[in-house]
Amino acid sequence: MDKRYTEEEKRLIQELAEQGCTDEAIAQQLDRSTNAIRNHRHRNKIKVKETETIQQLRETRQKLTQQAQELEQRLIGLLRKRDQLKTANQVQD
Repeated sequence: MDKRYTEEEKRLIQELAEQGCTDEAIAQQLDRSTNAIRNHRHRNKIKVKETETIQQLRETRQKLTQQAQELEQRLIGLLRKRDQLKTANQVQD
């Protein structure tokens, strides 16, 4: 059976989650399993604050996605030019 959480542990879980600590980090501090902390947060609707690192990663992902789309469009344009040049070379031969 699971160990019960003391009021101090509950307060600490809330506080650490609000600071952006991971479930794993909280679990290590409280000598609990990561799943136990995750389940406690879920049952008590405690959300983990997004850290600056996560926000930066999201922004980077958005930029990379946009760059990938732009590169894909450039590649499509280059492939069309290649096909046009092949067609022009075949006509000259």
